[in-house]
Amino acid sequence: MRNLTLVLLLGSISINSIAQVYKTLNGVTPGNLSIMISQDASTITDLIINGLIDARDFKTLRDNVPRLHVLDLSGVSIVDYTGTEGTIPIAYTSSTTHYPANTIPAQAFYYFSSVTGKTSLTSVILPINLTNIGSSAFEGCSNLTGIQLPYSVTSIEEQAFNSCTNLVTINFESTLTNIGEGAFYNCIRLKTISLPSSISSINRYTFYGCSGLTSLTIPPTVKFIGDNAFHGCSGLSSISIPSNVTSIEPDTYSGCSGLLSFIIPSNVNTIGSYAFNSCTKLTTINIPPLVNSIGVAAFGGCIGLTSISIPSSVTSIGDFTFFGCNSLTSIYVDKVTPIVLNSANVFNGIIKSNCTLIVPQGSKPTYKLANYWKDFVNIDETLTTENSNFLLTDIKLYPNPSTDYLFVTGMKENGLVSILDIFGKLLLTQQLRNNDKISISSLPKGIYSAVISSSEKVVVKKVIKL
Repeated sequence: MRNLTLVLLLGSISINSIAQVYKTLNGVTPGNLSIMISQDASTITDLIINGLIDARDFKTLRDNVPRLHVLDLSGVSIVDYTGTEGTIPIAYTSSTTHYPANTIPAQAFYYFSSVTGKTSLTSVILPINLTNIGSSAFEGCSNLTGIQLPYSVTSIEEQAFNSCTNLVTINFESTLTNIGEGAFYNCIRLKTISLPSSISSINRYTFYGCSGLTSLTIPPTVKFIGDNAFHGCSGLSSISIPSNVTSIEPDTYSGCSGLLSFIIPSNVNTIGSYAFNSCTKLTTINIPPLVNSIGVAAFGGCIGLTSISIPSSVTSIGDFTFFGCNSLTSIYVDKVTPIVLNSANVFNGIIKSNCTLIVPQGSKPTYKLANYWKDFVNIDETLTTENSNFLLTDIKLYPNPSTDYLFVTGMKENGLVSILDIFGKLLLTQQLRNNDKISISSLPKGIYSAVISSSEKVVVKKVIKL
């Protein structure tokens, strides 16, 4: 038995010793990789290439090196190629295709016919002068664990890393200006993303299904975030959106079930359909005063939502907007004339006997007659109307609890805010206007008092720092 065990062990060592096959190729010229590698192509696992290559050579790496595990292209320059022998099958393109220089070609490691990627690939070192990663270049490379972008990269095309389900880290320290649609679609193990300040937009579906994402930094240069960009990013507890963003696109944060807080930038004017659908841990949301429409099911399935504020600027609310929001206890509507609703489905699932509808002074009788608004058992009035400035007593601080910033709404005039700890010690003070941002990022976790004062009166609000 001992001898048999020894034989098996030696056999295992022998197998492992031949498992990794290393090869270095120097002086490679465009289109000749298949010739230089022909004798070893079926066994190579780790390959270093130095020289010039083009799209024909990427096709060789994809189709003729079945065990390719680690690929080092740091000593490579990619030259342009125009022809029919590149990575895109001729059946799915024109008779000739142009593949630009310094670009990982489209479908470099993706098999279009079988809709799969090169699953043997675990590590790639990219050329230092690379500027572009083509569409679907690494799509379906499900065992690729990490990749570092050279500083020279300016563009990542659509679906470049689609379904790279084991991709954990991406280093974005580059001059990157474009990330294509679905570039990191379903990269379920991506954990931390910090986008460079050279980015001005995040395309649709970019991080769709990245359920492992726990940390996200979006630079203030971003002005647009496309639909479904963070759909299903269930590991994110907070997302800070730059103030330049003017719309929340459909489905953008749908399924972000770990989201605890969200500040809608004050410049946003539309909230698209399903925008926050199934954000089950979201407890409060304040809609800024420029929003004019809220799309279908925008907050549907937000079962943790307890309060929401709708400003006078809103003129339309889509069906099922608050579908299933059975924890809502208060809805504040700053609008004298009720918004015309298409059906009762807008509030479907809200327990109307437990949720108070708060409307401007003098408008309660109108709401008690309006279709679907009248279904609320408790309708209360505030001291304000949409045509008057808020009184200081109607000041709202949000989000609360918060980790970094508070925003203030409801200021009739400029004032002063002071943050005090539980012992009454003054920690910070600043001049305050309506919709101003108050930074509390430097404060330790705990409970504080925000003292807001103007020439009218003083209001004290409790603040929780997470």
